[in-house]
Amino acid sequence: MNTTYLNIHKSIKFVRGAKNNMVANLMTQTAYMCPDIFIQFTENLKNRTLEEFRSELLKEELVNFEIYLKWIFQNNFGFISKAKITNNASLDNNFKNPYLISNCIIEYSKWIESHRFTEELNSVMCQALVCFFNKEVKLQQVMSFLKELNTSTIENVDIYLPEMDILNDTILENLLDLNLRLRKIVIYNSKSERVNSLENNERIIVYCKSKPDLRKSCGSVDLEYMTVNYLSFIESISHNSCLNRKISIDKDGTIRNCPSMKESFGNIRDTTLAEAIEKPGFKKYWDINKDKIHVCKDCEFRYICTDCRAYVEDPEDILSKPLKCGYNPYTGEWSEWSTNPLKQKAIDFYGMREVI
Repeated sequence: MNTTYLNIHKSIKFVRGAKNNMVANLMTQTAYMCPDIFIQFTENLKNRTLEEFRSELLKEELVNFEIYLKWIFQNNFGFISKAKITNNASLDNNFKNPYLISNCIIEYSKWIESHRFTEELNSVMCQALVCFFNKEVKLQQVMSFLKELNTSTIENVDIYLPEMDILNDTILENLLDLNLRLRKIVIYNSKSERVNSLENNERIIVYCKSKPDLRKSCGSVDLEYMTVNYLSFIESISHNSCLNRKISIDKDGTIRNCPSMKESFGNIRDTTLAEAIEKPGFKKYWDINKDKIHVCKDCEFRYICTDCRAYVEDPEDILSKPLKCGYNPYTGEWSEWSTNPLKQKAIDFYGMREVI
C-alpha cells in the first residue's frame, strides 16, 4: 500500500482564539480565518500517513477532511510526499535582532542642530527612524538632516512635514530619489487628502489635512494596522509588538520609550541613548507579549496585532487590554471602542474626550 504524508509549509502558523482561529502565511504575508477542526487535522497528522489517518475517521469526518485537504492545496499551505520531509520543520520562533534599538521616533527641533544625533543612532545601532518636523522647519534643514543619515545604521526613514508653498509632487519625489532610506513622506495640514505611491507601493507620499498628535494618535487596534510577516510574528511571540527596542525623543530632548509614555529617562542634551536604555525601568515593557495581556491572550490576532501600553483599559493594571481596541475575541465581534461604557473612565483618565 502506498504511503503518503501531508507536509505543512514552515511559513504557515495556526493561532487559536477563544471563539475563532487564524492561520497566517508568513511567506505571502496574508492571514485567514480557520475552523478549529482544520487545526485539529493539522496537529493529528504530524508524523502520520494520510492512509492511516483516513482509516480512523468516521464517514462524516472524512467529508470534512477532504474539504480540509482542498483548502490546504488551494492556499498552498502544504504538499503531499511519499516520505515525511524532516527538514520542513517549523520556523525558529526565537526572535533575534542585532539592533539595540529597532525603532526611534523624534520631534525635530533645535536640539537636533546642536547635537551629533547620527552618532547617537549609531551607538544603539538604530534600524528605523520616524521624524516629525514642526511648522518652522525649512526644506534645507530637512535635506541636511536626511543627508546626515547616510552615514548612520538607519535602514528606513519616515518623515512628517508641514504643508509648505514650496512643496509639490516633483520636489517630494526627488527627495525620495535622493535619499534611498526614505520610505514615506507625510504632508500634514494639507488642503487635500491623497496618496501617491511609487515603486509598487514601496515608497509613498501621503497628504492629510490634520496634524498628527503624537501622544494621542497611537494605540489604535484595527485589522488595517495588523502586520503579517515572519519577523514581526516571532517578535510578538516573546516581546511587546509596539515597545520592544523602541525609543523616542520629544521636541525638548526628553527621552522616553514612546511619545505617549509618561516615564522619562533623561534628556538627550546630557544623557546618551546608550545610557538611557540601560536605566532601570526603560525595558520593563519590552517582554510584555500578548500572551500575558488580559483578553488579548485569548485573541486569534494576538501575534499580528500591535499593542499599546500607554493607553490601556485599566490604567492601574499594566497587563490590561489596549484601550483603543474594539474587538471581543469571546464573541468574534468588532465594536466602536470609544463608545464602550466600560472604557469611559480610562478615556477621561487619559484626557481623550477631545480626540475621539
